[in-house]
Amino acid sequence: MNYKRRTSKYYIHKEIELIMFKLYHIKQLFFIYKKIKFKNEYENIYKELPMMSIIILQSIFDRIILELSGLIVDFDDEDLSICSFINKYHQYESDYKEKKYMYVKEINSNKKHRLYIDTNSIKDDINDLESYINNNKHIRKYIKKLRDKTIAHNDKKMSFNKNYKYEELKVKITYDELEKYIDTLYSCMNTIYSTLFKIQFAYYNELDSELKYLDSILKIKKSAMRKLLSDNEEKADSLKA
Repeated sequence: MNYKRRTSKYYIHKEIELIMFKLYHIKQLFFIYKKIKFKNEYENIYKELPMMSIIILQSIFDRIILELSGLIVDFDDEDLSICSFINKYHQYESDYKEKKYMYVKEINSNKKHRLYIDTNSIKDDINDLESYINNNKHIRKYIKKLRDKTIAHNDKKMSFNKNYKYEELKVKITYDELEKYIDTLYSCMNTIYSTLFKIQFAYYNELDSELKYLDSILKIKKSAMRKLLSDNEEKADSLKA
């Protein structure tokens, strides 16, 4: 498909929006991973469900790497990725000179209003995003190698010798670096989004309350839980009487 036909006001909006949803999901995954992995807030989850926590955390981390690789490693014309979006913007930059408009639904209403978007206004924002990715090629390399060697494929050397993983990758990434990378990608894409559509793409930690609830439930000892259930049964019996 000719991308020139896809520089429409609808397509650029949809592409950025879908990338933002992907980054939103990655941020949620990392939030769960960090809160349980480092037990700084939800220690009871890891303490009371150790085997389940290990399995879930490994699955979450693998998913984070896979989702990130799709956004910043793969960039075929048909891929929904940040790198693909940047490349196509530069390739068809002349197509973005003209101001265009699109119809946007109003919040809590089925009504639509016309929103003018100046696609040329995001040029500096895209250059900033591209510079950040290029200045952190070691993270991109780490994500690609990890995906290729241990997640998408099972490399024997990587599996037999844990130390070989880092020797092969030639780089070590801290969790703080990875979190900052995810947050910066989200922030840069959100800047592009808000420049075009005059609204921020909001992020909420909806998962926080659910993790707190699970952590509090696991904090109750089995004996205390049995007593609590027993007390509730006695109250129920007294109400029936």
